[in-house]
Amino acid sequence: MKLVRRSHEHTSSAEFALTMTYEGTLGINDREAEENSDRSCISGVWFINLINRRMVPGGWSLFDMTLSPFHGHSVNYGEITMSVEALLKTRSAALLPKDCERAAIHSSLNLLAQKLDYHCDPWIESHSCFGSFRRDTDLSRSLYRTIDVDYLIVFEDQRQSPQVYMERIRRMVTTQFRKGDILKLSPYVTVQLQQIRFDLVPAIRDSLGEYCIPSPASDFQLWIRSSPCSFDLNLLQQHQRLHYQLKPAIRLLKLWNFLAGNVFPPFELEEQILMQPLEKGLSLKEVVFDAFLKLQLPFQSESWKNHALDRAKRLVRSAVILEEDHRPTVAEAELRVLFP
Repeated sequence: MKLVRRSHEHTSSAEFALTMTYEGTLGINDREAEENSDRSCISGVWFINLINRRMVPGGWSLFDMTLSPFHGHSVNYGEITMSVEALLKTRSAALLPKDCERAAIHSSLNLLAQKLDYHCDPWIESHSCFGSFRRDTDLSRSLYRTIDVDYLIVFEDQRQSPQVYMERIRRMVTTQFRKGDILKLSPYVTVQLQQIRFDLVPAIRDSLGEYCIPSPASDFQLWIRSSPCSFDLNLLQQHQRLHYQLKPAIRLLKLWNFLAGNVFPPFELEEQILMQPLEKGLSLKEVVFDAFLKLQLPFQSESWKNHALDRAKRLVRSAVILEEDHRPTVAEAELRVLFP
C-alpha cells in the first residue's frame, strides 16, 4: 500500500492517496510509504478507516482517512499493519496468473488442438484441457518455474487397455512435435509448446457416459472414473455459496502445500477442500481457516507430512486466538509463516 500525504489548507487532517488493484477483491500492492511522507504521521501501528471515496483522473481512487493509534506496539517507519483479511487477500491476488501467462496458455492450447486435428486419428472422439487451469485455481508462473496444463484426449474405441491408447498418443506426438518438445513418453506423454507443458491423458467413456482415465500404477483396476465437468460445476457452485472466497482460499492452500513440499497431491488437496462441509463465511480468512482445520491426511501417511499439516493447523489456531484477543500484528506474523 502506498500512502502519499497531502495536507489540507484549512484543516488539520490529512488526505492519503492509495494505489490498488482489483481482482474481484480489494488487493493492496505495496506497504512501503513514499519517501516524502511525513514520518511522524504513520510511525507505529494504526487502525485505518477509509471514507468518502471519489474517483479522479488517471484511475485513482481517493479517500478520506481516519487513523487511530494501536497502543502497545511499535514498528519501523513505513510498516503499517495489515489486518489478517487484507494479508490473505494480498497474498491470494499475487498468486493469480498474469494476463500474459493466460494468453500464452490459450495460444499454446490452440496450437496443440491444431496438431491433434491435423493428425486425423479416426478413433479420437474429442480433446480439451481440464484441471486447475480450466477451474481457475492455477497459480502464477512466478511461483512455479513451468506452467503445466492437463489435456484430455477421449477415444471412441472402448475395448483397449490404457497402454494401447498411450501408444497411439506417443505415435502422434513423434510425428507432430519436434524431438526437443517431447519431454516425457511414460507413464503419461508430456509435450512442450511455447514454454507451456501439456500432460496428455487418454480417456474413454463408460456405459453411463462418464470419462475414465488410466488408474495409478498401484491400483488393481485399469481405469478409474473421472468427472471433471461435474467437479468444476460443484466448485463453481460452492465458490458462489461462499461469497466468491473459495477459489482464493484454494490458491492460498496450494501455496502452502507447494512450499511445504507437496503434503498433498495438488488435485487431491482441491478435492478434499471441496468435499469438506465448509461454513458459509463472509470473509476470505473464515474460509481459509475452516479449510485448513478440516484437512486430513490418509492413515499411515509419512511422518513429515503429518508434522507439516499439524504445524500449519497450530499456526492457524494461534492466529484465530490472537485476532480475537485484538493482537492483529502478532496474528499477521503467524500467518506470514504459512504464506511468506
